[in-house]
Amino acid sequence: MRCRHPLTTIYAWCIYLSKSLHITGDAWKAQTYGFVAPSRSSKSRLTIELKMRELKPEEVETVFGKLAKYIGKNVEKLIDRNDGKYVFRVLKDRVYYMSQQLEKMASNIPRKQLIGSGLLIGKFTHHKKFHIKITALPLLAVFAPYRIRITPASELSFLYKNDVMKSHITHMSEGIPDNAGVVIVSADDQPVGFGVTTKSGNEALNSDPASKIVIHQADVGEFLRDQDTMF
Repeated sequence: MRCRHPLTTIYAWCIYLSKSLHITGDAWKAQTYGFVAPSRSSKSRLTIELKMRELKPEEVETVFGKLAKYIGKNVEKLIDRNDGKYVFRVLKDRVYYMSQQLEKMASNIPRKQLIGSGLLIGKFTHHKKFHIKITALPLLAVFAPYRIRITPASELSFLYKNDVMKSHITHMSEGIPDNAGVVIVSADDQPVGFGVTTKSGNEALNSDPASKIVIHQADVGEFLRDQDTMF
């Protein structure tokens, strides 16, 4: 869309867009008193960012690398599914996982009005690092090959952001390597969070009861603690 001054109706419409939508480009320049119309010779176009976008190549590598730490080669199953096509999309530095059908429906909602769509996987920081959020737990719980079950008494401790000690563990998946992503489950096998191991499974079994086995990364208590900033 071009804004050609002095056509009054188009000029007024561009003023409306500049105030209600996120607009970039040389066509409009912010001044202390508002927005000014471009000169007649201006050839630039208004760029209106309304929709979620695809991940950039470097973002794909970062996100999939983080997910692979927890679900390994099962990352491929997130894309290659027999129940439809699923995609990853970015909105306001947050990465969402959704069906293509849901993406199409969400694309009709203006960006500033769209809070999120699908399953929130994680968020990019200001320095472009990616952190998986607790909202991704349903996905990790399905595809993660490694689980660690903890006692009922230690479950509350974990939900307060504390690490998992050897004395907290009642069962571990076989073959857990060192520095692996694991899903933490309660005594009744309900996923309550995830973390990263400090030792391999074999080393953990022979460790002192007070040894730290899993470094806490996220827990379901965040749904209460961080509900105002999670989405």
